[in-house]
Amino acid sequence: MKINLFKRNRNARTTPLFIRDGRSAIDCITQRDSISFACIDRIANAIAGLSFGIYDKKSHKKVEHSLYDVLKEPNKDETHSLFFYQLVKDYYNGNIYLYKYTDENGEIISLFRLNPAAVNVSRDEYNRKTYSYNGKIYYSNDILHIPSRFGYDGKIGHSIFIEANKAFDTASSLETYTDNTFNNNLGKRLIIDIEKAYPDASDEDMAEIRQKYIDTYGGVKNASKPIVKSGKINFETIDTGTSNNQTNQLTESKEYQTKVISLMFGIPPQMLIGGAMDLETTTTLYLSNAIEPIVKAFEESFQKLFNISDKERFYIEFNRNYVMRTSLLQKIDSYTKQINYGLLTPNEVRAKENLSSIEAGDCSFIPANLMPLTKENIDAYMAKSKIEIENAEQAQTSNGVGSDKR
Repeated sequence: MKINLFKRNRNARTTPLFIRDGRSAIDCITQRDSISFACIDRIANAIAGLSFGIYDKKSHKKVEHSLYDVLKEPNKDETHSLFFYQLVKDYYNGNIYLYKYTDENGEIISLFRLNPAAVNVSRDEYNRKTYSYNGKIYYSNDILHIPSRFGYDGKIGHSIFIEANKAFDTASSLETYTDNTFNNNLGKRLIIDIEKAYPDASDEDMAEIRQKYIDTYGGVKNASKPIVKSGKINFETIDTGTSNNQTNQLTESKEYQTKVISLMFGIPPQMLIGGAMDLETTTTLYLSNAIEPIVKAFEESFQKLFNISDKERFYIEFNRNYVMRTSLLQKIDSYTKQINYGLLTPNEVRAKENLSSIEAGDCSFIPANLMPLTKENIDAYMAKSKIEIENAEQAQTSNGVGSDKR
């Protein structure tokens, strides 16, 4: 279904000068916690790769609309995947703010992401949301605000890192502890005896010599370097015997914290740490708990981008099929059953696999031996049975005679 009326204005813009700061507000947080970064990266990549369409509410068929082009290419500076990747990161920070750039007719022709840290939200005397950005006030006709579901207070959403700060602080501390473990080689210590070489060394001299040995031989980067020993300097090591125990505890703590963080993001832990898993069950859980809440928030929020009349006629929908992962045999079996029982047409199945449509592929099919249980169908069936019985009696055969036809 084509609606040429909704062709996008090709005067889409590059980033305006007043949008001076496009940085992500959570980069500094995810950089300190590799587990959170892995979770957000996985989810953001999945959502950025979803196909989508604009559909007619009555026919549920895809239509051409200018808003599709805007979401497909939000502006001249960013691709669709990069744009949506950043939106997902902002969602976990608490809020997404999109500036709506319009043409002379008031139609949206570009979308620009604003740095959430630079936007202040309040309400005016009419209880309308106002958005302060770079010293200027905007309203909802200028800004699309998508708050996260984490601690929404009526004005803004809160970051998942703030709402569950204990878990993320623990993960950050574990990262620091791991780094210190490798750098300090817990359990073993090198003793350097310089008394013979420097009998009159002051405290400052001792500190300088100590730092020199640390810089030269300490840490992971110097692990394979040989230690040069002079005749007057003695070396020996002490071993507390705790190295193996601490290593085992560290491994267990790391695995436990990975499970905690991954579940907070809705990702099945085995997708991050490995292990036995049923592919279909795992991806179903991943889709339901990690992807679906954000995609649903996007769909409902993007509905506000339509003008008043179009909002009643069309809706935006993302194709979640990209996320699902099953074996080829399971997929074929599922598609076959859905076609055979009229749930999907061949072309709808082909669309899920990014294949072109075929002629007569929009027809639905049902098994020939099934019919609706209506009075008309029952009467027709009984009339047919009566005719068969009468014909059998005339021909003096038993055709049509049975316990259910007497």
